[in-house]
Amino acid sequence: MAVMRRLVPTLTAALLAVAPVAGCASTTDGVAKANPAHTAKPLGSVDLDSIFLTPSQLSEIVGAPLALRLDQNRPAGGGSGGPCSPVDTAGADSFVGNGFQAFHVLVLADGKGEEHDHVVTQSAAVYPDAPAAGKQFASVTGGLAPCDGRQLRGDAAWKFAINDVTPESVRWNKEQTDVSLLWVCYGQGRVRNNVIVEAMVCRGDDAGAQNVDTILDRMSAAIWELSGA
Repeated sequence: MAVMRRLVPTLTAALLAVAPVAGCASTTDGVAKANPAHTAKPLGSVDLDSIFLTPSQLSEIVGAPLALRLDQNRPAGGGSGGPCSPVDTAGADSFVGNGFQAFHVLVLADGKGEEHDHVVTQSAAVYPDAPAAGKQFASVTGGLAPCDGRQLRGDAAWKFAINDVTPESVRWNKEQTDVSLLWVCYGQGRVRNNVIVEAMVCRGDDAGAQNVDTILDRMSAAIWELSGA
């Protein structure tokens, strides 16, 4: 059974390709990590689109045919307000701030119109250097504790949970509480070199948590490859 959800208006744009993942980055337990023997070069605006997974790759990860619904180069504004605004969606303006040099967010979904069972958002923001990205990431994630367990109502009613915060990553979820069926969005953000990447998967079960891990592992690996790390 499909679940009704609102999406922001679709913008016409070309689908993006992802850079091949190979070379100097290493993996530990399936998670991409930089090789400390190499010095990572900062990514530039021209590298941004190569971080993203394609619709076909995302469709394979979530197990549903996804189509592009939104493609824009500015962060999402508004949201739930208060301490949960940065994690209301991936690519929120209250998460990425205004110090980035380039930004991109893509939203994909199955179904038609506002009726769908899977919604996937991926975003990336490139900063002048790694310290700038790290400072922005820390300034946001350090203030998320009051959002844990918070219940907020806007266009829908949501209950938020902040699952894990480290200097390099944050995991959260929000579950809609005003519908009879389960509808939960799992989100995650990571700072990698001079880039903050985020992803969120919304669906009617808890598989979104693993979906987001897979998406950000691949996005992280692409960053390390582009960085020469």
